[in-house]
Amino acid sequence: MGAAPKDGNPHDTLFCRVFERPEEAAGLLRVVLPARLVRHLDLSRVRLSSTRFVDPVVGTRTADMLYEVPLVADAECVVHVVVEHQSSAEARMLHRMLDYGLRGVDRGLRQSGVARLPALVPVLVWQESGGYPGPTRLTELLGLPADVRSALGDLVIEHRVVVYDLTRVSDRAIMRSRATSYGRLALLLLKHGRARGLVARMERQWGALLRRVWRERGAGAIETVARYALAVGDEDIEGLRAAVERALGPRGGEVVMSTAEKLRQEGLEQGLEQGRAEALLRQLRLKFADVPAETQARVRAGSPADLDRWLDRVLTAETLEDVFGA
Repeated sequence: MGAAPKDGNPHDTLFCRVFERPEEAAGLLRVVLPARLVRHLDLSRVRLSSTRFVDPVVGTRTADMLYEVPLVADAECVVHVVVEHQSSAEARMLHRMLDYGLRGVDRGLRQSGVARLPALVPVLVWQESGGYPGPTRLTELLGLPADVRSALGDLVIEHRVVVYDLTRVSDRAIMRSRATSYGRLALLLLKHGRARGLVARMERQWGALLRRVWRERGAGAIETVARYALAVGDEDIEGLRAAVERALGPRGGEVVMSTAEKLRQEGLEQGLEQGRAEALLRQLRLKFADVPAETQARVRAGSPADLDRWLDRVLTAETLEDVFGA
């Protein structure tokens, strides 16, 4: 069950494409979770749960990763780990992570019929330079004086997020971590994704790791790396092709050129879909005048099938609900 990367964000796309795989997910959890917890988890059986949740107000919302991991001692007892990758601070991020996690727990309980409530562990993988600036505890968002929070004690929900701050982890530590080769390369790319010289660093400093990923994961993994480098790096297509070819040989260069052509075609198709979405929004504004921001976001995130259905309905709809109803 694939993760759903956030539209238009190459950092999230890389993170989701790499760590949706069970083996890479297990390696990531070995790195980001406390060792005292890891030893109780059967990471050979980690499972990616669906990350899409339908909210009646804002429509579909998407978490980065929601993993279900059974315990070594009791396979029926499961720990849910919600992992969010962030490259910028958001005021309600902790609240959103808890929301995603609780929705996943609720869905799992309804599907399994198991009465025991699974543990929920939120993890934040932070990428922006300067270190993570936000709160790590849910109660810090309450806006109450410290003495009042203390008086409330365990009468309110408390949740602490595990922060894995890439900006405070050395390249050497990432290279020597228990993540897979592909996972280590992804974390290094994310750490340096906003810096100049990413392609040169990938060739000169991570060349051996890149070759290992090529041997272990093949052309698909190199395509994912190339997509990220082309989206965020300061090299053009030819510069990236030459660097990858020097590291991996002619076939590696061919993967880069093939990836560039796919991106060009996808860009053309995305432009067409964006045009259809804007056409629908124009029709909605002409017919209903006030189109809420949530509805605009829903239209722009709609699939081709969604847009087809909504464009058909808007012709005869009397209300917005008529357009977007089931």
